[in-house]
Amino acid sequence: MERVSFFGSRPFLFVRWFFRNQTQSREGVEVRKELLRESLRLRGFASDLAFGVAGFEFLPGFVVMSVPNEGLDVLVVAPHPDDAEISVGGTIITSLQQGLSVGVLELTDGEPTPHGTREKRADETAAATEVLGLSWRGNLGLPNRQLQHTLEARQKLANVFREVRPKTILAPFWEDAHPDHVVASELIDAARFWCKLGRTDEEGQLPLKGERFWPPRIFYYWSIHLRIHPKPAFVLDISS
Repeated sequence: MERVSFFGSRPFLFVRWFFRNQTQSREGVEVRKELLRESLRLRGFASDLAFGVAGFEFLPGFVVMSVPNEGLDVLVVAPHPDDAEISVGGTIITSLQQGLSVGVLELTDGEPTPHGTREKRADETAAATEVLGLSWRGNLGLPNRQLQHTLEARQKLANVFREVRPKTILAPFWEDAHPDHVVASELIDAARFWCKLGRTDEEGQLPLKGERFWPPRIFYYWSIHLRIHPKPAFVLDISS
């Protein structure tokens, strides 16, 4: 059982693209990109495949995918790579099985850690994305262990929300032993509010890209750092 839930269902055909081998030739990469673009066009995608989104800092070997034309059904925002899988992995799989499009956005690269490297994290993230069958994944490139709710970080996250237009956001629960998780929860709330604002191009404002958007639902998931025992609002059965 996982303590989150969603509403609605919509079939979605997605294509996954992985850069597993960083030594492949530039010509080979471009050929494969064009083949994938053509595959998307044949499947009715109006927008071109995004091999990088403005404002993102993708890790070596990271997974880059196109956003569905109508936006994501569910976006899991995680402080670090592996938080989404550990906290709501079953929910992600169940949602995909129900025909929902699901994306994951990490705020940091999760490094340094005692035994990890950025390259290892990226490889593990790509492998997990393939196993889960995610519709989209990205990394915001904020600093691990030093995550702060700055106006610039809020701006970057609000721009992503406008880009992927999630119908439901899953965010870390706001009370947690890990400081990055506490800050992430606050940052997500603020960015969700910001992405609906207009007139951000006026003097003294931090400009936002794209059209105004208000993600209609946000639910909070529990992580392994939870130090309290709150009562869940609802429970999603993932036993099937």
